[in-house]
Amino acid sequence: MSDRQWYYSVSGKQEGPVSEERLLQMFETALLPADTIVWTPGFADWTPASSVDMFRPAMRNTPSMAVRQATVTPTPLYAGFWKRLAAAFLDSMILMV
Repeated sequence: MSDRQWYYSVSGKQEGPVSEERLLQMFETALLPADTIVWTPGFADWTPASSVDMFRPAMRNTPSMAVRQATVTPTPLYAGFWKRLAAAFLDSMILMV
């Protein structure tokens, strides 16, 4: 690892400096998404981390934000007591007819 200090942007706010090792850990643990823009002295401009060769292996095994959001299953909402009682009453009235 080099001793380079890196800066990254989250929601348009510049963060850093952080070490190269720490930034790699942040990508490996998916604390930062692959489309995070980064900069270090020597770069002409801010660049997406996914286009920096040294960060690509760290991003290879982490799911993207879209995949992580798609795997979250919503908790079903159940009817409360009064709604179920009303439904049971309507069902019994329909069956009596």
